[in-house]
Amino acid sequence: MTSTQITLHIGAPKTGSSSVQGFLKSNHKLLQQYGLFYPTGEDHPALAVSPHHHLLVHALTPMMQHWFDFPPSEAHRILMKILADAKSDPDTKQILLSHEMLYNNIERIDANVLKDLVGQDPVRILVYARRLDDWNESLYRQFIWGRLQPRSTVHHGQKIPMIQNTPHVREMEARGVRFVAEAYCRMLPQAEFIVRPYSAFRIGDGVIPDFLKALDLPHQEILANAAPQERLNQSRPVALTILLWHLQQTELPTDVIFRVSRAGLKMARHTKPPMEIESRDYRFLPPEYAQQALKIYTEDVNQFPSLAVDGCLTPWDNAVPAELTRDEQKRVFDWLAPKLQSDDLDAVASVLA
Repeated sequence: MTSTQITLHIGAPKTGSSSVQGFLKSNHKLLQQYGLFYPTGEDHPALAVSPHHHLLVHALTPMMQHWFDFPPSEAHRILMKILADAKSDPDTKQILLSHEMLYNNIERIDANVLKDLVGQDPVRILVYARRLDDWNESLYRQFIWGRLQPRSTVHHGQKIPMIQNTPHVREMEARGVRFVAEAYCRMLPQAEFIVRPYSAFRIGDGVIPDFLKALDLPHQEILANAAPQERLNQSRPVALTILLWHLQQTELPTDVIFRVSRAGLKMARHTKPPMEIESRDYRFLPPEYAQQALKIYTEDVNQFPSLAVDGCLTPWDNAVPAELTRDEQKRVFDWLAPKLQSDDLDAVASVLA
């Protein structure tokens, strides 16, 4: 059996991973024509639950037990069989496994299982890095939206706390990309660690082309034959998100706020151009944290010269909500009003009053 390149795409979180994984899953047969094997539900039913490779995380850590009705050892066995079958195909040049939880849960990874999975094959670990002041705002919005789902832990009268993180995760993220690289290099000494700045595809062709280029694949040719890309992560207006945060601090019932969020999502999908107030430059971090990000970024650049100026993923902490002016609140409300039920209109209007 010849050697096969194994690539682990480990995120980081909020750097376009879901869009990449959705593309890889939708086009896995096309990519096989270029020698890239991306396991999907067609290879095993346990991989059908998500375009993310939850099965991989389940094999390596105790994090995903709630997704599966079998233990990590069985996930390990399934993956070993899938990888062995892929390697036996002479057309397979590269195997790609992807999950962003492999970035911020390093200390939970079973190094022996990871070594067993990759074997003696050449390994490269791909991570996208994002600067603190940019990354934190995205996490903050995700935090708010994640608390507005019908089956979330938010109940009537309960308020969303300020963003917090565990000391363990804060410490890990504070050590930055360098810590992640060193941890993987200890587990997989043969691994090549590749850092690409999140900003690269923002100012370039986009996340999918940049990702394909990182894998040394002909991105233009592949994209010309790829299935239409689904918009997995719909953009939501920043102003709406901040408004929802403030509404959640009131005594509004959760179901009202949820309907406001759903209405805003529908509006965000169909409004062209986006809301004018979305262009406002909201900042979620006090200046001292931006300075801290720059300091850590500078240290990481010395370790990883491939990082561009806008490319550091560093700690986030103590995020504070930006304030909407009363006029901006009213403009968001007027924008949403056609999509809201009358009772919801009255409830939200009473808060804004």
